[in-house]
Amino acid sequence: AAALVADALHERGINGEGVTVAIVETGLAPLGEKDWQRQADGSLLLAGKPYRGFIVYRDFVAPTGADSADPNGHGTHVAGSIANGRGLKAGKQHYMGVAPGANLVVARALGADGSGSYAQMIAAIDWIVAVRATYNIRVLNLSVYAPVAGPYWADPLAQAVMRAWQAGIVVVVAVGNSGPGPATVTTPGNVPYVISVGALRSGRFNDDGRDQLATFSSRGPTESAFAKPDVIVPAVRVVAPMPDDSVLATTAMAGRLREKAELELGAGKSKKLVGYYQLSGTSMAAAELSGLAALVLQAQPALTNDQVKYRLMATARLALEAGGAAAYSIWEQGAGLAQAQAAVDGTTTATANVGLDIAADLDPTRDLHGWGLTTYDAASNSFRLQPLATTPAGYVVWSGASRAWTGAAWVGDPNVWAGASRAWTGASRAWTGAGRAWTGDMELWAGASRAWTGVSASSLASRASSNVGEYTISLPLVSR
Repeated sequence: AAALVADALHERGINGEGVTVAIVETGLAPLGEKDWQRQADGSLLLAGKPYRGFIVYRDFVAPTGADSADPNGHGTHVAGSIANGRGLKAGKQHYMGVAPGANLVVARALGADGSGSYAQMIAAIDWIVAVRATYNIRVLNLSVYAPVAGPYWADPLAQAVMRAWQAGIVVVVAVGNSGPGPATVTTPGNVPYVISVGALRSGRFNDDGRDQLATFSSRGPTESAFAKPDVIVPAVRVVAPMPDDSVLATTAMAGRLREKAELELGAGKSKKLVGYYQLSGTSMAAAELSGLAALVLQAQPALTNDQVKYRLMATARLALEAGGAAAYSIWEQGAGLAQAQAAVDGTTTATANVGLDIAADLDPTRDLHGWGLTTYDAASNSFRLQPLATTPAGYVVWSGASRAWTGAAWVGDPNVWAGASRAWTGASRAWTGAGRAWTGDMELWAGASRAWTGVSASSLASRASSNVGEYTISLPLVSR
């Protein structure tokens, strides 16, 4: 079940109904050829009775298919974490997904091994932007990663993501599974505009019962000195469905629960029962926050994407030590743990990303781009966050709601991270005006993880684990 619990909101009728969440993924479990309606652009539409809402599916890997497909399994798990409408308790509004009433648009851009090309990924994102008004797409989930090979504004994938944000879509991105070291945020989680999500390990999985930041969760700052992640979400051993014959299911059977059920996603149900599996990773964190964004937008549809980002950060709760000091720095936990009810019921309409210029970042003729507030002090080997900074040219840049990160909102001093990084010195300012010719890797992976070395070998009731082999493909599973 979703680790970001929203049962109380569901009981109030806040379930994401009317809001569409798009995902770019490895696909979606087959829902049946007869139920789909082929659209002019090649996409498939499943809508109408006997189910509510709709699902749209477009395959950029195998575009002639007559049914949805997910040979990898990652996409189905992400979709289920967002919008699985399967009820768990009779007579109660307790669902597997955070936003069980949301509509889904699924673009398959990644293959059976979880990998894909920049070209497919960008085409999928651009298509989502093009059809956003048709399907009321308010949220885009990206549980994917590529290594950072330059500044965010020069990366073609990051540019596509920025175009989606510029179009008004709330873009939620996995920050990466490359922690616990500093400066490990991956692309497109390094894009300053988006909501980048890290992972919390719930205390129920720890011997001392205390919540902890997941060791695999990537830490900031980004290559352009921005503090990331923006928020964190519980994302260890998240339970959601996957096709039993998918790559993840057949290579990670130890994570499977002893249960099967129909996959229920708004307008569609799977024709056969699917298994439920535990996965860990910032992919799951991003999916759950995407569901929460849908709840916020159902409750307050007039909010812009910048306002939703600010709301989610302003209502988050910092992880604190017993004495009141911050347990983690801003580059580790961002604004803190996302709070579902506080975000939905919040009243602030303040705006994130103040001082940034997305049009300039997307303009290939501009040499001046956004720069974050992180500085590196070599003498103390620590990162420090300035309350406000300007570039030599006077361009003011700061990371969204960072005014809330100074003063009384913080207990202790999370704006300083000692023992930060000897390799990061802020020299990336030299990229300004020099990154128009892209030379980076054009491949990316689902799940924001460069390597996988196993998954929990048992159900939630056991701590036993088994390493089932090391793979060179990148998947969202972490042995923790």
